[in-house]
Amino acid sequence: MRAGIGAPLHVALAAVATLLIACANTDIDTRDAGQRPVDLAGDEAGIWYVVDKAEDDVRTSGYRNRDPALNAYVQEVACRVVGEYCDDLRLYILDVPVFNASMYPNGMMIVFSGLLLRADNEAQFACVLGHEFGHYLESHSLEQYRKRKNASDALLMLQLATSGTELSLEATGLGKLLAMTLLSSYSREAELEADRIGFAKALEAGYDPAECAETWLSLARETAASDSHATRRSASSGGVFASHPLPSTRIETLSALADASPEGGDVRAEAYRRRTASQTARWLKSDLRTRDFSRSLALHRKLLEHGHVAAGLVHFYSGEAYRLRDEEGDAGRSIAAYARAAASADPPPQSHRAIADDHRKHGRERDAAAWYRRYLIEAPEAADRQLIESILVSLLAGARR
Repeated sequence: MRAGIGAPLHVALAAVATLLIACANTDIDTRDAGQRPVDLAGDEAGIWYVVDKAEDDVRTSGYRNRDPALNAYVQEVACRVVGEYCDDLRLYILDVPVFNASMYPNGMMIVFSGLLLRADNEAQFACVLGHEFGHYLESHSLEQYRKRKNASDALLMLQLATSGTELSLEATGLGKLLAMTLLSSYSREAELEADRIGFAKALEAGYDPAECAETWLSLARETAASDSHATRRSASSGGVFASHPLPSTRIETLSALADASPEGGDVRAEAYRRRTASQTARWLKSDLRTRDFSRSLALHRKLLEHGHVAAGLVHFYSGEAYRLRDEEGDAGRSIAAYARAAASADPPPQSHRAIADDHRKHGRERDAAAWYRRYLIEAPEAADRQLIESILVSLLAGARR
């Protein structure tokens, strides 16, 4: 009986494949500057309504970075990239330690601090903003919504058509496979289209075209160092249902575009780090909350190599990463990193306290007291000053006994 269902199964699958392809015609014209939904009862207006409500939450979020200078700078870069669409854009910086940015159909753009920390220069940052603008420009979220709805409808029709027959289980399962493949393929296609648009926008804005691929190269190296097997694996295996292109695919695409473009353009590394410097310590501290310490350490090595962030600050947070990871040998690595921080041209006061804490832990009272004093000199307004002064009294009393 089983062998006899090949022909009807073939017919059913051909029918659902045809239906899915027909439904997939969801392309939307490139949006114009200032464009808003025309049909207020349509699905586009519905999506805008949902996103507008979400924007209310983002606007009042405790994660929102409200530093006026930083927000003005990021807005400036974004407007340089999006050009005439600048008035459509409302930008929010969230202190979230993830490499990400996103732009929504109503013009809301969100930039995470993890991206700002990891971009080596303004050109790389502009490439990512351009990519997100590409999604907005081509209305990818609305296209994807319609495509998912179409695929869901097609699958439901197949289930109804084969209900109560031998085909129902097998054909529905294979129909679902086709639907899922179509959806994930479209998503990868949209991502690569956004990459190309982001590249073009960065190039138009005068940035060095080579930096777009470098953004992903740098992230791939960091990902490869992750403590998480799943994170490491994500960089090299996408599978048929992967929703994003592999980093290697993006790098190849962006590198090929750069090779075909005129050389030169702005990088603006020094300007980028100068305009973000006031936030770097907070972002480095926040990054440790991910508890992916090997990945954080890979980021620190890159920051030291490029030299755009104060070396003492990076060494201190490397010491913190080793201390928190607490694997074999990390205690020694931690104190060595603190020592490098303290010996740098721009030592963060926290490194002095960390060294003092280590001396105190090992019973070296006089050394601990000396480092605590140095800490208080370098950080006279320290929030823990009263605590440190009480520790010093105790240490000096013990040293006299």
